[in-house]
Amino acid sequence: MKCYIIDDEQHAIDTLIRYIDKSPQLTLAGSASNAAQAIEALKDLPAVNLVFLDIDMPDISGLEAIELLPKGVRIGIPTMLTMPFKTMRLIFY
Repeated sequence: MKCYIIDDEQHAIDTLIRYIDKSPQLTLAGSASNAAQAIEALKDLPAVNLVFLDIDMPDISGLEAIELLPKGVRIGIPTMLTMPFKTMRLIFY
């Protein structure tokens, strides 16, 4: 399963990359530090199966980004929203 990470905090991206690297069924397709960058990059990555998306980002929030993601990514692709807490928690959208 190819994964894409969208998060404005590098330590969160690094944490998710370590998780993906330890999971044999997951591979990293790419990452972006903001929603606008991800929206452009995902247009060229139609094979992404899972998006890790930070809901608390400046400019465009993760919740707003869901509506702006390329159609093939937004529809039928699981999106896991991440929230910044002392311990990163994941919820399914």
